[in-house]
Amino acid sequence: MTKPRDIDGLVCWVLTDGTIGMEVQGVGLARAIGIEPVVKTIRPNPVLRLAPWLGRTSLVPAAARGGDDLSAPWPDLVISCGRRTAGASIAIRTRSGGKSFSIHIQDPRINPSAFDVLVVPDHDPASGPGVIRTVGALNRLTKKGVDEAAAALDGRVSGLPHPRIAVNVGGSNKRYDFSPEHVESFANALSQMMAEDGVGLIVATSRRTDNRTKQILGDVLTGPGVWLWRGPEDGPNPYPGCLGLAEALVVTSDSVNMVSEACWTGKPVMVRAIEPESGRLATFHKQLRDREMTRPFLGRLERWQYKPLDETARVAEAIRPMLSGR
Repeated sequence: MTKPRDIDGLVCWVLTDGTIGMEVQGVGLARAIGIEPVVKTIRPNPVLRLAPWLGRTSLVPAAARGGDDLSAPWPDLVISCGRRTAGASIAIRTRSGGKSFSIHIQDPRINPSAFDVLVVPDHDPASGPGVIRTVGALNRLTKKGVDEAAAALDGRVSGLPHPRIAVNVGGSNKRYDFSPEHVESFANALSQMMAEDGVGLIVATSRRTDNRTKQILGDVLTGPGVWLWRGPEDGPNPYPGCLGLAEALVVTSDSVNMVSEACWTGKPVMVRAIEPESGRLATFHKQLRDREMTRPFLGRLERWQYKPLDETARVAEAIRPMLSGR
């Protein structure tokens, strides 16, 4: 869909508390709509974190002191993500007298009418008018950006054999800790795939990957068939380049963002549950398997085809007409 010409002049704020996984979804959606946003890094008001709907009253500050200013002139569009910034978004919408069109990503567990649009993954329960459902998380990936990152990474991994497999590793979270025995089992399965399928591994850890997990990966995955990035000490973050350069991907199951971004490539995505998943995350993974976007990683390379997952573009296309004329 062509971007309406009058969107060019709109001002958009993306609210973030500094959580990168949340920020990238808001920024990605703004850019997909056709607007370069102003990122507002705030300190969420503790009252609004507990009760976001209180943003409808002027008695509660939109954010705590110490972050970016949230005051008039109000933006035409405000995008927030996660419960921590939901109250600030409601406050801006209220204080602007409805001038600020509000889009919130993820289910904050309040009435969706608090926002103009609520974008929620299928594994969240919100429903009703103004709710747009998605498969997985939004992102800010672009083909141009990923291709450029892949070209830059290619020289760093030129000695690896083909096919090259990107291995994107997460880490412990509020549901569980990555246990050493399960991480070692994962590393051994990767080593088995190298030996039996002759693949090269581009292994990238994340901000949540603990040192113990990095150590186990480094101890088990050795030899000329492996390139391991443990952090900034190993050079620039290769993550976007991994998505572009790899011929298939192995991703740990702990991150909706990482798995969603892997499926954006349209390449085979094999998911490894380091620890058993449950609840909404287990539902998310089942949805992707049922859609034949992912398969469990069992220590061997598998190949198949599916339509790439690009929910950011789809949601942006649905929202653009709502902004025309604002």
